[in-house]
Amino acid sequence: MPLSLAFISQGSRRSPRRALRHHPGVRVLTICGHLTRIALRAALALGGAGLRGRLADRYARQRLAGDLLADAAERLGPTYIKFGQILATRIDVVPPAVAARLGRLFDKVRPPSIRPPITSSVGAALDGGVGGLRRVAAGSVAVVYRGRLRTGEQVAVKVIRPGLDAVIDTDLALLRAAARGVAALPGFRRAPLVELVNQLGTAIRRQLDLGAEADALRRLRRNLAHLDGARVPRVYHELSDRTVLVTEYLSDIRFSPPAGPPRVALVTAMRAAFQMVFVDGFVHCDLHPGNLHLTAHRVTVLDAGFVHALTPTARRAFAEFFQAMAAGAGDRCAEILLATADRIEPSADLVGFRSDIAALVVAAAGRPAGEFNLADFAYRMFAAQRARGLYADVQFIYPILALLVLEGRVRQHAPDIDFQRVAMPYVLRALADTVSLSGWRPSSPR
Repeated sequence: MPLSLAFISQGSRRSPRRALRHHPGVRVLTICGHLTRIALRAALALGGAGLRGRLADRYARQRLAGDLLADAAERLGPTYIKFGQILATRIDVVPPAVAARLGRLFDKVRPPSIRPPITSSVGAALDGGVGGLRRVAAGSVAVVYRGRLRTGEQVAVKVIRPGLDAVIDTDLALLRAAARGVAALPGFRRAPLVELVNQLGTAIRRQLDLGAEADALRRLRRNLAHLDGARVPRVYHELSDRTVLVTEYLSDIRFSPPAGPPRVALVTAMRAAFQMVFVDGFVHCDLHPGNLHLTAHRVTVLDAGFVHALTPTARRAFAEFFQAMAAGAGDRCAEILLATADRIEPSADLVGFRSDIAALVVAAAGRPAGEFNLADFAYRMFAAQRARGLYADVQFIYPILALLVLEGRVRQHAPDIDFQRVAMPYVLRALADTVSLSGWRPSSPR
């Protein structure tokens, strides 16, 4: 069959066999089968005495747990792959060693066997129609093609994979049911498992709406336009909708970026991230190397499916926290965390929490710039919150998570760059912009 708009219906028709696979009962059996196989593999792996000895190390146990979770996600399909990708950024929930293992889920995904559906308006605008598209990348929920408009411009066409809505609806319902069941167990009653699943489910759903991503890219492009060396691709809004996103094609982008980005690109990337967090309050929360391309000449921000808008109060609170952390004011940091907590258990140990945070901040402030590790600091901070009966608001979590991946690249390739010094002009700008909110903090908890 010739490649033309006639094939579009292939992606939209659901065969009885595909519909049966999406039935909740069948999906539960499929998931149980995959999890059983993974459990058996884990049991066989743990049978060796040598491995048992190595697993006495806490980090070895965390790495094994991360590998098993990544294996499960890869077998269970797009919902769980995307779930794992988002969880890989949430060190407020999982230890860094687990998050690092889940990071492999960002690698290239096997492309679908059929082309996803593309609207007729896009096909009519393309030189050569849909048949002129060439696949250049594939992810867990979308595929990216390269094409040319009839007007001559090279474009990237991102298309949602067909049939995802039904399976994601089923998977999220099953995850919520599982979270409610686990949350009823004695050891998990304090953990906000249902809230976490709801947060991740919302993030996954947002990434299925390419119309929202088009709006986010346009906003990021406008916000970063003044920053030398930073760019965001132009969006063709008239050709984009909920399932198709058309942007300019950037021919110098490589989906396997160089291992060692130049120092100037790293500094530009840091400035772009600080601009998002402190000045604009519109944060790209998924700045892994596939979405943040660094070359000798520029920094390119792609794939704005996972973004978060901060309230002015949250931006003020985060700026105050960052300034206090840089100054080594541990008591002040603890008070800001208490004031922004999403939930504080009745039995929370607030005295112990204040002591933990004060000690953590003082220790971090006493280190040379090259030795400060934001990932380790954030993990210890979130661990102190959980241990003392507090849970952070996502408005406070997402700015930190947005900076973590980038800080990791900076530490790997240019560890002498002072992360906090580069950030401070943006912190001061945020404090100046939100000066009317300087009294935002409520009275401190007991």
